[in-house]
Amino acid sequence: MIYVFLLNNYLHDLFTATFFIVSLIFLLISKLKREEVEVLKGKIIPFLNKIFWVSFFLILLSGFPRVYYFLKYEVNLDRNLQNALVVKHIFLLLMVILCFIIYFKFKKCLKNNFS
Repeated sequence: MIYVFLLNNYLHDLFTATFFIVSLIFLLISKLKREEVEVLKGKIIPFLNKIFWVSFFLILLSGFPRVYYFLKYEVNLDRNLQNALVVKHIFLLLMVILCFIIYFKFKKCLKNNFS
């Protein structure tokens, strides 16, 4: 059972990194010229859009078992480590909010043809 726990932790972190990277790619695309973006509209941007949403929902989905296993195995951690986890998750929540701001600004620019 511990291997399932470790795999879930790894996948949760992998989905989080994927979510952040796709958001950064959207930010970089938004800095391109209109002609360059037109080339990407066909397949790349819809593909990145799917990865963005799938990774977000997989973060949530893999987060639920993580909470369960935390309460079962890691609740006896040192108080300082627990505090560090709280700070880390507050930071990550702010990052997720920032990623959604980037995403919705990108979609708005895409809708307006970057004008």
